[in-house]
Amino acid sequence: MARLATVSLACLVVGACHLASPGPGMAFRLAGEVESWSRDAATGRLESTICGVPLTVDLRGRDSRIVVTLDNATEAPLSLRMGAQATARRGAIGEWLQRPLRPDGAAAGEDYLPCRAMEWVEVGPGRRAVFYVDEPVERAPSYGQYFVFDVEVRSRGGQIERRSLPLIAVHRAAGARRR
Repeated sequence: MARLATVSLACLVVGACHLASPGPGMAFRLAGEVESWSRDAATGRLESTICGVPLTVDLRGRDSRIVVTLDNATEAPLSLRMGAQATARRGAIGEWLQRPLRPDGAAAGEDYLPCRAMEWVEVGPGRRAVFYVDEPVERAPSYGQYFVFDVEVRSRGGQIERRSLPLIAVHRAAGARRR
């Protein structure tokens, strides 16, 4: 019995030594100058206008998630797609949902839907689409990984506009403040 307890304790200690520490994690940061974007001084979010509607990208979360928000206040639907440049596959990169810009007290809306790299999705008129991109390069990112994240919007008339963000995966320092 004592031998079983000793072996169990040794396995527990060895197993615990190989667990990843709950460290501060990874974050994405801009890796260069960006045109067509501005940084909101109060929130730190990146903002742009694309096909006449506001587009926001938030890199400030506690993890390596990219949050993209498009507010379609126009009278026509818009199509949107996003992903890292030079991605060969069309794999899942996260999830998204649509909600009315002006909630009327009705049902909350549709459930989360999968977001695939560079796959067009429609954002209806008077709707806000929020995209939670967990794996922008279609796999878990690694520290120091550089990529260019593109967001493209197509208007009903077929006009396509693109906004690009050069990003790099960095170690989030312990105690780092959200910017």
